[in-house]
Amino acid sequence: NFVVKFTGSEHVTFDSLTFTATGPAYGYVINFPGTADHITFKNCNIVGATAYSTLTNLTVIYNQSNSAANNITFNNNTISGGSYGYYNYGVNSSSDEEGHIFTNNKVMNFSYMGIYNYYQKNILVENNEFQQNPAATSTSYGLYCYQSDSVKIKGNKVVLEGTGTNYGLYLAYSYGSARNPTEVYNNMVVTSPSSTATSRGLYLNYGKHIKVYHNSVNVRGGSATGGSAMYLSGSTSTAYGDMDVRNNILVNSGPGFAMYANTGATSGFLTNLDNNIYLTAGTNLISLNGAFHTLPSWVTATAFDANSINAVPGFLSQTDLHVQGGIAFDNGDATLGVMTDFDGQTRPMAPTTGYDIGADEYIPPTCPSGYGI
Repeated sequence: NFVVKFTGSEHVTFDSLTFTATGPAYGYVINFPGTADHITFKNCNIVGATAYSTLTNLTVIYNQSNSAANNITFNNNTISGGSYGYYNYGVNSSSDEEGHIFTNNKVMNFSYMGIYNYYQKNILVENNEFQQNPAATSTSYGLYCYQSDSVKIKGNKVVLEGTGTNYGLYLAYSYGSARNPTEVYNNMVVTSPSSTATSRGLYLNYGKHIKVYHNSVNVRGGSATGGSAMYLSGSTSTAYGDMDVRNNILVNSGPGFAMYANTGATSGFLTNLDNNIYLTAGTNLISLNGAFHTLPSWVTATAFDANSINAVPGFLSQTDLHVQGGIAFDNGDATLGVMTDFDGQTRPMAPTTGYDIGADEYIPPTCPSGYGI
């Protein structure tokens, strides 16, 4: 059951159209079951069924496994409903799909995953908004990438609302290269206040040649042991490494940690971890395999984060992670080369020459309103 299906299709563009699936049990709107190349959807309204499900048969855009669809572009569309907004599954680890571009889209009212990427290479996911259905009850993922290499994830906003396990931005076993690293820049990630167990803003699990710069995270729920604004899991194996995490704001406004890391992450996996802001409303700021740390004791134990800060960043609200507080201002590492912010504004912002921590480059107001956190 589908509205549009591609098999052996090439060089097709849809512009300014509306596509709607009405089937309550099977409701693909866009389906890629076979080979396709250079397919573009732009300025369209793509509407799936209202779903409270984790099943793929209610996916709005379904690129099923082994389809060998390459160079697929979705730009400036509104994609609403469904269990998944976009399910994007390649062939296998030795035959990734390539060249997918997903930019400037609004993915609204999905119940399970905003976007799911598996066996992809050189994809761009940039300037999208992922807003989950407030009535969702299942495990929730905003932006998911697994075994997808040299991906670029930039300038996206994720807001989760589900009551189950939450993963805002999930990146696992992603392999870049020294010349073409995986890049996670300028994202704003917010998890649900009604999640009561595992809730993780940035989930960074193994991989190699990954740069995580200028992101802002607010975890609003989760438990004292299962909540973390950033979760780092790595290994001393040389198959993994060159994980660089700088200039991020990592807030847990629930009872959990600002950061959880395993010992493998701190022993060869991480090459840089610094100039970050950490904050939790809970008891323990950082957990290293269950050993709790303040920021000074973490620096002593690991030699990371010497220039990081434990303070209130001053978000505009719990879900608007633009900043008005002074602590992030001009305190970032100026060597990273990320020259614009979440809004496309230039870094550094005149008249100053310093780089701000987080996704928002800003000038602090002289009389700020009350902080979101």
